Amino acid sequence: MFSLIFPRFCGKIFRAFRGKSAVPVKQYIVAMVLVAVLLALAAGWGLAAYAESPASQPADPAALAEIAKTAQSWFERQAAVKQLTDPALLADVALTARDIDVRQAAVKKLTDPETLIDIALTDANANVRRDAAEQLIGPEQRVDVTSLAQALHARRETVKKLREQRQPAMQAVVVDIAKNETDWPLRLWAVARLDKRHRDVAQAAFLELAQSEVYRKLAQSNERWAKRLWAAGKLDKQHRDVLVALVAELETGEYDEAVRSAATAWMDGDLKTVDEMFADIAKKTRDDLVALAAVGHLDDPAMLRELLDVLTFSHAQHAAVKKITDQAVLADLAKHSNIVGISWMAIESLTDQAVLIDLAKHERRENEGRMALARITDQATLIDLANNAELLGVRIAAVNQIVDKTVRDELAKNHRDPEIRIRTMTNVTDQAQFAELLKGLQRWNVYLPGPNKITDPALLADLAKNAQCRDVRQEAVAMLTDQTLLADFAKNDESQDVRLTAMEKLTDQAVLVEIAKTDKVWTVRQVAVGRLTDQAVLAEIAKTDTVSYVRSAAVEKLTDQAVLAEIAKQDDDMAVRRAAMEKLTDQTVLAEIATRDQDPNLRVSAMEKLTDQTVLAEIATSDNIWGVRRAAVEKLTDQAVLARIATTDEAEGVRLAAVKKLTDQTVLANISDSDKSAEVRQAAVEELARLRNAAKP
Repeated sequence: MFSLIFPRFCGKIFRAFRGKSAVPVKQYIVAMVLVAVLLALAAGWGLAAYAESPASQPADPAALAEIAKTAQSWFERQAAVKQLTDPALLADVALTARDIDVRQAAVKKLTDPETLIDIALTDANANVRRDAAEQLIGPEQRVDVTSLAQALHARRETVKKLREQRQPAMQAVVVDIAKNETDWPLRLWAVARLDKRHRDVAQAAFLELAQSEVYRKLAQSNERWAKRLWAAGKLDKQHRDVLVALVAELETGEYDEAVRSAATAWMDGDLKTVDEMFADIAKKTRDDLVALAAVGHLDDPAMLRELLDVLTFSHAQHAAVKKITDQAVLADLAKHSNIVGISWMAIESLTDQAVLIDLAKHERRENEGRMALARITDQATLIDLANNAELLGVRIAAVNQIVDKTVRDELAKNHRDPEIRIRTMTNVTDQAQFAELLKGLQRWNVYLPGPNKITDPALLADLAKNAQCRDVRQEAVAMLTDQTLLADFAKNDESQDVRLTAMEKLTDQAVLVEIAKTDKVWTVRQVAVGRLTDQAVLAEIAKTDTVSYVRSAAVEKLTDQAVLAEIAKQDDDMAVRRAAMEKLTDQTVLAEIATRDQDPNLRVSAMEKLTDQTVLAEIATSDNIWGVRRAAVEKLTDQAVLARIATTDEAEGVRLAAVKKLTDQTVLANISDSDKSAEVRQAAVEELARLRNAAKP
């Protein structure tokens, strides 16, 4: 009941403080005090009840132990454990109590090593076992738990405690676990914590793990059948009996449908070999781990290549590529695979230089071509590729890969690719030659020497007009100062980026007007408009341009109130009309928009700039949208109009806004008694109280 009433009660208090409740705040404060008293009484009753409980009374230890094990109240059980000091009774509670929390509390008070070891070995709960292991103080007891416990969590906690002591004896225990532990996860955990001087122990552990016997055990006994299938795939050929037994089990068990059907087909002879069975599993399974395990059994490169066309799991695909060593199959994958990463892995596995050279020279994918090139070391071949590879990126990489600096510089100096020649330049001495190189570039970036190295205006103008790369033209235009040339580029260049760059440096208003009116790209016209100063031209563009963004840009620069009024009333686009209205100062025009415009948002925006109380009163009493009326009320000062609105407007929000601006106490009193809205009545009450308090001396 309390959980149902209390939230509602808090909500009412919150509304009262916000002024949205008809009940005065004082009443809620009284109610809150009463609730606090009731809560205090309830708490006192609870404490009294606890004081009368058996756990709180002095009792003999045996009785406390019984309470700790059997009391219905969790608090009583905990209190009883806290009072217990008898080691034997604590041990009994720690070993036999059903409540895990009680057992943990008892364990934390135990000091007897034998009891703690027993709990660390046998308790059903991992947290209790861990706490018992942590309570053991002497290294001998910890060693005992480490060597005997079957609970992995408790053993790990013990090993952690040993390691933290940083003593030679403790390291010896870790070494012993790394050598002899039968639980492999714990053994590897200990191996990871060995000092560098015990590398031989770590190597021996990893070698043992790699032996077939370990995989045989996993394949025969692991709880996850998919893990068993994976382990069976790691077995030597002489252990295939384990695989046969596993497949026979999978044929009849509740396993992956693809595994079961493939196992049945192999046992029935429909699939002739084990490899065919695993290939069939890899093709049909919907489990990525199963697909990975199945691929792990296969060695035939042709079968693996065929699988790559149908495998859907990336891990299985990558595993298949890693198992392929046949150079012809790898070459086929490198050239034709469209699977992400497969062609790269195939290239990394290629050793046939002829295939790598062919890839580097003719590959149409730059990443693949450069990866193949990276595996080529023959310098004569690299020189040939630097001249003849089909991709520019590969040719550039080949030049950089040439070891002999003299050969590399000579090759770059006379290379047919301008970019390669530019990349090797350290100083630009012949500007005409450098400009010719820039003109022939297919691509350019800021890391290459560029037009900013040229100071001759004629060369810059020629480069800006004739360079093949747009970025080079744009950079050259940015270096120009001749207004005639800039006007030509701003009006006629095919690239809007070049036109914009030229326009940014233009000062000729006539050219800017022409661009603002005629450029085919609206963003260029918009930028041009932003640089205009002629009000007549701006007015024309603001009225006639087909794109609202351009018209808005023109409106932003207009100052003519008549033109702004015309646009604010007549433009088809709301954003343009709003931009014009924001610049209006004529109260007559603003009043016309505020009272007659069809868009309520625009009416509100215009009204916010109004100062005429008569117009505001008209809007507050007659607009058909209550939000507009409320906005007008908030600007009104006429008390008679406010009183009429507060008592007659049909919208609660409008009446509420009017009430908050009233000063007539008689009207407020009437509203507090008669308004149909509790919120309006409450607002009237609060406003009355404020006015009366203000009138007091």
